[in-house]
Amino acid sequence: KECALCFFHASFYYEGTRLAINVRYELNKHIMVQAKYGMTHYLNRDVIGSALEAIDGSTKGDLYLQLRMKF
Repeated sequence: KECALCFFHASFYYEGTRLAINVRYELNKHIMVQAKYGMTHYLNRDVIGSALEAIDGSTKGDLYLQLRMKF
């Protein structure tokens, strides 16, 4: 789950490291933008995932964006 008021911690089955950066910017009192970029680097994998979701490499990145509007 990825949302502004939720905490999420992924489980990993292999050895590696994960880095996540969160950014929050309030445009005005009604509009807020949040972004989270995460990068996972596996030390003992050459392919991440399987079948159609396979990534050829040892690094995986993800980006989440959220726009919140208050009325």
